[in-house]
Amino acid sequence: MRHFAQDSTSFIPHQCLSDNDNKSTDDRGTDDRGTDDSNIATHKSLAPVLLGNHMPADFNGIVLNTTTRPVNDFMAATNNSKPSRVLELIRPDATSTQEGRNKYKAYQQLGYDLTHFKV
Repeated sequence: MRHFAQDSTSFIPHQCLSDNDNKSTDDRGTDDRGTDDSNIATHKSLAPVLLGNHMPADFNGIVLNTTTRPVNDFMAATNNSKPSRVLELIRPDATSTQEGRNKYKAYQQLGYDLTHFKV
Protein backbone atom coordinates (compact mmCIF):
# COMPACT_ATOMS: atom_id res chain seq x y z
CA MET A 1 0.00 0.00 0.00
CA ARG A 2 1.36 3.41 -0.97
CA HIS A 3 0.86 6.16 1.63
CA PHE A 4 2.03 9.11 -0.43
CA ALA A 5 0.29 10.21 -3.60
CA GLN A 6 3.37 12.15 -4.71
CA ASP A 7 6.83 11.06 -5.68
CA SER A 8 9.17 10.71 -2.68
CA THR A 9 11.49 13.34 -4.22
CA SER A 10 8.76 16.01 -4.19
CA PHE A 11 9.09 16.55 -0.41
CA ILE A 12 11.75 19.03 0.72
CA PRO A 13 12.91 18.29 4.28
CA HIS A 14 12.69 21.47 6.34
CA GLN A 15 12.88 22.72 9.89
CA CYS A 16 11.16 25.74 11.45
CA LEU A 17 13.31 28.01 13.57
CA SER A 18 11.55 29.67 16.49
CA ASP A 19 12.22 33.06 18.06
CA ASN A 20 13.79 31.13 20.96
CA ASP A 21 16.61 30.02 18.64
CA ASN A 22 18.32 33.39 19.13
CA LYS A 23 18.59 32.81 22.90
CA SER A 24 21.81 31.72 24.48
CA THR A 25 22.25 27.98 24.99
CA ASP A 26 21.69 28.48 28.74
CA ASP A 27 18.13 29.68 28.06
CA ARG A 28 17.19 26.63 26.00
CA GLY A 29 15.99 23.16 26.71
CA THR A 30 12.43 22.55 25.66
CA ASP A 31 10.04 24.83 23.84
CA ASP A 32 6.41 25.57 24.75
CA ARG A 33 5.35 22.24 23.21
CA GLY A 34 7.90 20.33 25.29
CA THR A 35 10.08 19.70 22.24
CA ASP A 36 13.82 19.53 22.76
CA ASP A 37 15.51 22.28 20.73
CA SER A 38 19.09 21.42 21.68
CA ASN A 39 20.03 20.70 18.06
CA ILE A 40 19.42 24.32 17.19
CA ALA A 41 21.25 25.45 20.30
CA THR A 42 24.34 23.72 18.99
CA HIS A 43 23.66 24.98 15.43
CA LYS A 44 23.13 21.48 14.06
CA SER A 45 20.15 21.70 11.76
CA LEU A 46 18.12 18.60 11.22
CA ALA A 47 17.10 19.53 7.67
CA PRO A 48 18.69 21.21 4.64
CA VAL A 49 16.01 23.96 4.55
CA LEU A 50 15.49 26.25 7.56
CA LEU A 51 12.37 28.41 7.86
CA GLY A 52 12.38 31.42 10.14
CA ASN A 53 12.56 35.15 10.69
CA HIS A 54 16.30 35.15 11.42
CA MET A 55 19.49 33.35 10.47
CA PRO A 56 21.18 31.05 12.95
CA ALA A 57 24.67 31.96 14.14
CA ASP A 58 27.42 31.09 11.64
CA PHE A 59 24.84 30.55 8.87
CA ASN A 60 26.44 30.44 5.42
CA GLY A 61 23.69 29.02 3.19
CA ILE A 62 21.22 30.47 0.73
CA VAL A 63 18.58 32.95 1.94
CA LEU A 64 15.20 33.47 0.29
CA ASN A 65 14.28 36.88 1.67
CA THR A 66 10.51 37.43 1.79
CA THR A 67 10.69 40.62 3.86
CA THR A 68 10.59 44.20 2.64
CA ARG A 69 14.06 44.87 4.10
CA PRO A 70 17.51 43.88 2.83
CA VAL A 71 18.92 40.86 4.70
CA ASN A 72 21.68 43.06 6.12
CA ASP A 73 19.09 44.73 8.36
CA PHE A 74 18.73 41.52 10.35
CA MET A 75 22.14 39.93 9.72
CA ALA A 76 23.78 42.31 12.20
CA ALA A 77 21.73 40.77 15.00
CA THR A 78 22.93 37.28 14.10
CA ASN A 79 26.45 36.19 14.99
CA ASN A 80 28.73 35.64 11.99
CA SER A 81 25.97 35.00 9.44
CA LYS A 82 27.30 35.31 5.91
CA PRO A 83 24.84 33.85 3.43
CA SER A 84 26.41 32.45 0.27
CA ARG A 85 23.54 33.81 -1.83
CA VAL A 86 20.46 35.96 -1.28
CA LEU A 87 17.36 35.48 -3.41
CA GLU A 88 14.74 38.21 -3.62
CA LEU A 89 11.35 37.62 -5.22
CA ILE A 90 9.67 40.79 -6.48
CA ARG A 91 5.96 40.74 -7.29
CA PRO A 92 4.84 42.71 -10.37
CA ASP A 93 3.01 45.42 -8.43
CA ALA A 94 4.16 48.99 -7.81
CA THR A 95 4.80 48.60 -4.05
CA SER A 96 6.80 45.38 -4.37
CA THR A 97 8.75 46.79 -7.33
CA GLN A 98 9.74 49.89 -5.34
CA GLU A 99 10.75 47.79 -2.32
CA GLY A 100 12.84 45.64 -4.66
CA ARG A 101 14.54 48.72 -6.08
CA ASN A 102 15.33 49.96 -2.57
CA LYS A 103 16.86 46.59 -1.63
CA TYR A 104 18.81 46.48 -4.92
CA LYS A 105 20.32 49.91 -4.16
CA ALA A 106 21.17 48.84 -0.59
CA TYR A 107 22.95 45.69 -1.83
CA GLN A 108 24.69 47.70 -4.56
CA GLN A 109 26.01 50.21 -2.00
CA LEU A 110 27.38 47.31 0.05
CA GLY A 111 29.32 46.10 -2.99
CA TYR A 112 27.36 42.88 -3.54
CA ASP A 113 27.60 41.09 -6.86
CA LEU A 114 24.06 41.51 -8.25
CA THR A 115 22.27 39.49 -10.93
CA HIS A 116 18.74 40.16 -12.13
CA PHE A 117 16.57 37.36 -13.50
CA LYS A 118 13.22 38.19 -15.05
CA VAL A 119 10.85 35.24 -14.63
